[in-house]
Amino acid sequence: MRDELYEVLTAITLDTDIEGILLKGTGSKGFCGGADLTEFGTAPSQHIARNIRKERDLWEVFMTLPIPIVCILHGYTFGSGVEIAMLCDVRIATENTIISLPETGLGIIPAAGGTQTIPRQIGLGHSLDLLLLGKQIEVDKSLEIGLIDYCIEENRIVEFAHSLLDSLCRNPRELNQLTKSIISQGLELSLAQGLDLEAKRCIEYIIETGQG
Repeated sequence: MRDELYEVLTAITLDTDIEGILLKGTGSKGFCGGADLTEFGTAPSQHIARNIRKERDLWEVFMTLPIPIVCILHGYTFGSGVEIAMLCDVRIATENTIISLPETGLGIIPAAGGTQTIPRQIGLGHSLDLLLLGKQIEVDKSLEIGLIDYCIEENRIVEFAHSLLDSLCRNPRELNQLTKSIISQGLELSLAQGLDLEAKRCIEYIIETGQG
């Protein structure tokens, strides 16, 4: 499934007619229960298994997609399901959504990006609570600490998500790509460097689009 998702997202990156992505789970129990930790833990070599994952770096594809990604969470959203959600631009959840990273309780590091994306999203304190203790967090708490952006009733969440994505896609694809890129790169810079990056990239965009 991860390989198929990698192929689809790579194709989307190359298809300039696609302006946005809506990602949701189809199972009745939840958005994503995460990787099969039993299978992963019994692999002949966890080192080889993780290297195979790295060769097809799905997370890098998520981070470099030039278009907005909105995800709908419902029910159990565990492990790498949480980590996938953190790589989306907007997270919408139903009232029954439960978020958890249970890996450390099984002697495994949450290594599908969770140790890096989650602290950037919700800060150090809440991240340690989530990543080290493996607590199950219900939707009200997830909304409070910033794990999700919206909590919407299940019977209208898809309509809400489409409306939100339509609003995001009113911007030119190049503008969304540039804005996402500046935000992502700026997180790794000092404020002064980030402001300098913003100014330079904005001038470049004005010149490229003939607005100057």
